Parts: sequence; structure tokens; C-alpha cells
Amino acid sequence: MVSIADEISDLVKDFGARLAANRGDGIVRGVWNEKMFGPEIYKIFQELKGTFDPHTS
Repeated sequence: MVSIADEISDLVKDFGARLAANRGDGIVRGVWNEKMFGPEIYKIFQELKGTFDPHTS
């Protein structure tokens, strides 16, 4: 099932779209955030998460 979702995330990215448009990515779609946004923006996401929610990863 993960491999199918991984292929779908590739297609979504190829079309210039995002997995989530009007809601958060959460645990389910969050695993593809680095692929969707790139390593620089993903690092910023991690820093923001650590700043505003330091007690969870």
C-alpha cells in the first residue's frame, strides 16, 4: 500500500500539485512533505515545529 501511495505522490508532484490543499498533512501525508516541498523548505518546517511545539517530534 505504501508503494502505491509513493507512486501517487510522485504523480501529484509531477503535475505541480500538493497532497493536501485545505487541511494539514498530519501523520498520514506528512511522510511526503520533504519530497513535495524540497529539503530547504522542509528544514524550515521542522524548525518552526520545534519552536512552537518543542515537546513533540
